[in-house]
Amino acid sequence: MDLISVVVPVYNVEPYLRECINSLLEQTISNYEIILVDDGSTDNSGEICDEYASKITAIKAFHKTNGGLSDARNFGVEHSKGNLITFVDSDDCIRRDYLELLYSPFKNGQCDFSIVEHQEFYENEIPDIYKISTGLAFERFSGRDILRYSLIGQKGSLSAWGKMYLKSDVVEYPFPKGELYEDMEVLYNILCKKEHVSFVNEKAYFYRRRKNSIVRSELTERHLYGVKSCIHMLETEKKYEDELADYIKCRILKQACGYLPNLCGSKNYAMFNEIKVYIGPYLSQVLKMSISDLKLKLRALAYLMPAKLGLFYASVLFNGKAVFRMMKG
Repeated sequence: MDLISVVVPVYNVEPYLRECINSLLEQTISNYEIILVDDGSTDNSGEICDEYASKITAIKAFHKTNGGLSDARNFGVEHSKGNLITFVDSDDCIRRDYLELLYSPFKNGQCDFSIVEHQEFYENEIPDIYKISTGLAFERFSGRDILRYSLIGQKGSLSAWGKMYLKSDVVEYPFPKGELYEDMEVLYNILCKKEHVSFVNEKAYFYRRRKNSIVRSELTERHLYGVKSCIHMLETEKKYEDELADYIKCRILKQACGYLPNLCGSKNYAMFNEIKVYIGPYLSQVLKMSISDLKLKLRALAYLMPAKLGLFYASVLFNGKAVFRMMKG
């Protein structure tokens, strides 16, 4: 039987870690190990990892100097024993049948990559991890076909979690150390090789929205890696002869528009102008595409304007009250 390695990068998540690990222990199948990678936590997260590892043989706890999320994932893969890998972030949790939903298509020889849907929840909410699917139904795609949907947010996500990989794939394409939105290009590289991907339309992964999470922190050059990696994907796309490049261009704008609320709050005109340079070659093209939705197009219009006017316009879109704050500034 296959062994599944659940890799959990851990960094300063003491308030959430037990909830995460407990959800991993509730799974409906038993052929898995849990790899907890304490990435130099300064709170009690490392001690919690050791506590669980000392009591449960399926759990292995490792401690390393801080290297970031990608480095912790790569470390976990390196120390895993399974031939299948899934990633769970340590402030998230999973449904009882998460592993079973991802693994069933593998077990039947119907895929070599699988995806489940996710559901966001906030810190004051309790997700229903005990719900179980009454019947397994999944769709089959090629890797490039599922990328079309994921790039524009229709099926799955472009995050590392919520998926099951062959270990050989994540060894061949490790996560780039020290970057944010590092998952996208890794998934792109893996999925472009896949002919048999299973998509399970069950919200079995629970993604926690936190005010102080990495991707919601103040914008820096690291945040722009999401846009830069998409541009790099476009370079790779030149060897293919289909329309996936258009979906990547939409994703470039989607990433850029995701920065707007932060830019409005910080009035970071320099960063706004830097983003405009990156997305400029694709902006007018995407605005004309039928695959880009109206909400994206309305937000993207901000980048056609000078920085101050563009962020004023974006503030009106996101929150009318922000207008008055900007006028006072």
